Amino acid sequence: MGPEGGEEEIDFSQEPMGPEGGEEMPAEEPMPAEEPMPEPAEDDIEVDVTSLVDGAKDAKKAAIKAMKVSKNTGEELMSKLSDLEAKLARMD
Repeated sequence: MGPEGGEEEIDFSQEPMGPEGGEEMPAEEPMPAEEPMPEPAEDDIEVDVTSLVDGAKDAKKAAIKAMKVSKNTGEELMSKLSDLEAKLARMD
């Protein structure tokens, strides 16, 4: 609205004044230049996966062998226990 509507017209063509109405505003200090971040060192580690795979295969073989021995040993123990029980039964 214009002056006839009761509002003041603002002239934006003037240069802005400082905070105290006539003082100049202090010049802005330039921002310090950001230093580029150093590139991260490459953390490439070469791993001989052949030895890892071979180790895993060896571990699997050992586990299977242990299961077989355990099963056989368990069966042997049960057989010996049955024999002992039979001998004890004959002693009565």
